[in-house]
Amino acid sequence: MTVQSLRNAVPRLAVLAAVLAFFYDAPHLLFDSNHAVASDHPLYLFHAAMGILGMIVLTLVLAGLLVRAEGRLTGPLPAVAGLVTLTGLVMAAGGTWGEGFMVPYLADIDPTVFAGEVGGYLLAIIIAGGLLFCTGWLLMAVVLRRAEVLSKGQAIALGAGAVVALAPVPLTTFLFVCVLAAVTQKLHANATVGDERGVLAPA
Repeated sequence: MTVQSLRNAVPRLAVLAAVLAFFYDAPHLLFDSNHAVASDHPLYLFHAAMGILGMIVLTLVLAGLLVRAEGRLTGPLPAVAGLVTLTGLVMAAGGTWGEGFMVPYLADIDPTVFAGEVGGYLLAIIIAGGLLFCTGWLLMAVVLRRAEVLSKGQAIALGAGAVVALAPVPLTTFLFVCVLAAVTQKLHANATVGDERGVLAPA
């Protein structure tokens, strides 16, 4: 995939990410709160696979957005935002992999491992991953606004979606990715108008 094709594919990738996020988030409504019980659900592995694929696609969306802003990124903030967002995506993918493949294995060995509430080191890692994911996309909204890739309204919507994604309730990740997809669709429409006019359309 070339840089230009990645840039053009961002809207489609974001929509794909939204679909994957739905199939990752929605099954949570069906699962038991005990992971040992939930891991026996027929959709458990499917939901985890959708989550991992979704994070991979979101990584491509992140790269495409940074490519779109190329030449207009100044200072250290873009690098920090990109690194924080990428770290959050990697941690989310790793956590989802563990949820989908390690939890069923551990539940077969000793179901009592998941009998109590999640706490301690594991809880800290989960919270850290969520904070990095949301903070990264919030910083990306600021970076893309400063680079004049996003309008003020689009940046606010993306930042608000990132904050909402931090809430520990079902479908918030899906909601955030839907906002991201809507923003990228608008960017694509603006770029198309600019191409037709022979000028760069304002974000």
